[in-house]
Amino acid sequence: MKWLLGSAAAVLVLAFVYVLLEDEAPVVQPFPQELADEPDILIAGARVSYFDASGHLTYELSADSGRYTEAEAVAQFDDLQLRFEDEQQGVWHASAKNAFVNELSEGVHIDLRGEVELWTDPKTTDKFILRTEGLWVFPETQWVESTAPIVVLTPTSKIRADKIEGDLSTRYLHFSSRDRQVELVYTPDA
Repeated sequence: MKWLLGSAAAVLVLAFVYVLLEDEAPVVQPFPQELADEPDILIAGARVSYFDASGHLTYELSADSGRYTEAEAVAQFDDLQLRFEDEQQGVWHASAKNAFVNELSEGVHIDLRGEVELWTDPKTTDKFILRTEGLWVFPETQWVESTAPIVVLTPTSKIRADKIEGDLSTRYLHFSSRDRQVELVYTPDA
């Protein structure tokens, strides 16, 4: 019996040494060039919820489809719906045909493009709808900046400007235009 166990151990040691001393490196197949620009992850029916350190919901996004490319570290979503809130001012909603989400040193950056709308919760008395073709949203800090001309509609006014930027948690918004004035149409008792 000892002879059989000794022979088996010797065969295992020889096989192990043979594997270690083998000169040939494993053959690695090159990545097909026709797939180089394809996303690494395809997403269908996405829903993402992000919570802060205290467990408070910071933002939630949902989209029909999306894709993630590791080389660019950006997730792209189609027909995106975004909901974010703060404890003081309530809920904000946004929608866009396309959205590009990436993580920056200051937090998540969402680049909304195409038929962009940003609005307050319809239940609030401070109704607000912003329409544009491009908007940057930083949901963790409640900061927004437009990348295209904007129109803002409230129950009593309509504002047109080249740019808006502001803090949604305080509702401080700065409107500006380069070549023309900011247009404000006020309709009392609308």
